[in-house]
Amino acid sequence: MTEIRLLVSLSISLTFTAFAASSDFDARVCLAYTDSKDRKNCCNELGVPADKCGTDNTHQSPISNDLSKESDPTIQSTSYSQIGKTEDSSWAIARRFTSRIVIPLGRSREEVKATLERAAKELMKKTNADAIMVFAYRLGDPTTGMYSAGQAIYAPNGKWGDAATNSPKKISIDINNLYFALPDHTVKTGDTISLQNSTNTYVYISTKYGSWHDIDIVARVPNGTKAIILERKFEPIGEEEFVRYRIRTIGSGTNYEGWVHKSDTR
Repeated sequence: MTEIRLLVSLSISLTFTAFAASSDFDARVCLAYTDSKDRKNCCNELGVPADKCGTDNTHQSPISNDLSKESDPTIQSTSYSQIGKTEDSSWAIARRFTSRIVIPLGRSREEVKATLERAAKELMKKTNADAIMVFAYRLGDPTTGMYSAGQAIYAPNGKWGDAATNSPKKISIDINNLYFALPDHTVKTGDTISLQNSTNTYVYISTKYGSWHDIDIVARVPNGTKAIILERKFEPIGEEEFVRYRIRTIGSGTNYEGWVHKSDTR
């Protein structure tokens, strides 16, 4: 009988400890809001006790944890916008969901991390999945490819592939330094540029943004050919932007319109 009481006591203690840790984490996420209304809504959504949500004058809760020590008071916002619907990537033996979000520019690394953590927690709470993944992008970036701001995985061991295991769940974060890069304003639509290939004496112009096969080449023009930029298109590739321009050549003779690599321009 004594052993049973001890086991029950231990079970209650562990449950309370797990709840307290989860509550503290959710509180840290909600306390990132400087607006009291947004903070209150966040606490209500995540079930954070009122005494951990702070007040209008003391929204920085005296919770002792590493994240608050490193980020407070730098973190001022963890808002984000979801792009499209949550994607179901489930297996037969594991429920997995993916979400794509946009994070406003101008945030610190700590703020981006807190935003990803919040998005991961909220999606997990909504879906009760075995694993979730959040792709985050900068405003204006293509949202169908690689993330340009960061990624969060909330899953057993913090690994997407471990969704079917019974290991403890945790959040793993990967932040793309491209989020912090200064925007490229060197050229814009309507500017005149010079086509210049560093290894050849000519530049290929393609009719397609993503293909340079022989059938796609509309012209091969000599280095130094002038052109007007009609459109700028880019996509994140690792921590860099892969940029191409749709141009129209100008000058005497036949003028061509198509796509060129940024690296082939001056």
